[in-house]
Amino acid sequence: MFDQTVQSVTSIVKEHVSSILTFEVDASDNEINLRCEVNNSANMKPLRAEVKLAVLFTPQNVTITIEPLHPREGDTIILECCSGSSNPVAYLVWWKEGSMLQDAQQSQTFDAAYGGTSTRSRISVLVTPADHRTRFTCEAKNDAFQRSVEEHITLNVFCKY
Repeated sequence: MFDQTVQSVTSIVKEHVSSILTFEVDASDNEINLRCEVNNSANMKPLRAEVKLAVLFTPQNVTITIEPLHPREGDTIILECCSGSSNPVAYLVWWKEGSMLQDAQQSQTFDAAYGGTSTRSRISVLVTPADHRTRFTCEAKNDAFQRSVEEHITLNVFCKY
């Protein structure tokens, strides 16, 4: 990291000095250190206070992959959903044609960009001819925000003849 001096609004009221720093944060500001230094002629060394910034942010995207890419009836496919970085951690919900899948396998989390966390979830589905053109959706949410992001995939099932 590097030190950067930024401008703030300083005011003096009686014997008290205050300084206010205002800026718009984004995910890249998560876990940065902010330091305030005060110099005056009465102190030999500057007085310092430091705080680590905790920025809350939603995942910006989710991605779904399918294996095998071209399923045939009778295949068991693996659908994997992965969320972008978020803070706090996002949780993933799977939907099949608008109905929530209750038996989705547990999610895993891993460290991601900006000190956030990504979440990964996998489900397996035994493919039947009735699954042709079925839409699966993965939705990522976190508790800090009321919005979510989602991605969907539509199955193309090849029939065995």
